Amino acid sequence: MKRRLLWIAFTLIALLGLLHIVASKFYFYWDISWFDNVMHFLGGLSLGFFLLWFWFASGVFERSTPGKREAFVVSLVSVMLIGIGWEFFEFVHGLTQSTEAYSLDTFHDLSADFLGAAVAGLIGRRRSFYE
Repeated sequence: MKRRLLWIAFTLIALLGLLHIVASKFYFYWDISWFDNVMHFLGGLSLGFFLLWFWFASGVFERSTPGKREAFVVSLVSVMLIGIGWEFFEFVHGLTQSTEAYSLDTFHDLSADFLGAAVAGLIGRRRSFYE
């Protein structure tokens, strides 16, 4: 069962990669206003599952079965730290597309990351993933 989290995470990461390739080729990021939000949601979801697996099921740390609250908090806090770090990286390296609405874009990106992480945390609370 421990591999189920990893399988879900890598399946979502593969889907995310495929969607990114298609979106870049066909300009979805620029032509479809909501597409970036979907990608950030999927990123938060896949990263949330991967981090739950890494933290609780990989064997790197001693714990094996988290409490319901603990799984949710680990997913949410970890993904948000990475999301904030990514937004900072984009800003520092000039990778932002919109200068006028940058703060609004960042808010939408982090909100979608948050929702993806929250869903991963809620699903990842199931004990069957860790046994």
